[in-house]
Amino acid sequence: MKKVFAILALATVMTACNNESEKTEAPAGDTTKTETPAAPAVVDTAMKTIADTAASKLNQMVDTAKKAVKEGAEKVKDAVKEGAAKVKEAVKH
Repeated sequence: MKKVFAILALATVMTACNNESEKTEAPAGDTTKTETPAAPAVVDTAMKTIADTAASKLNQMVDTAKKAVKEGAEKVKDAVKEGAAKVKEAVKH
């Protein structure tokens, strides 16, 4: 169903943009020149900032996960030591 909607949307856009009856010809002497705006520099800076922020947050998540694993491992070690002590006591009796 998504493919059907995508094809219909594409056909609609192509039909809307290919309307020959609404074309207006610009005079030959009327040429407008546009300068390339500084937008690419702004976009590059924004993307770098986003990437840096994402990397920082990812590092924080990794550190938190490492800490949680370390704490979990310590709890497991303590539980194993307690279990071993109980087994030793049971073997003595």
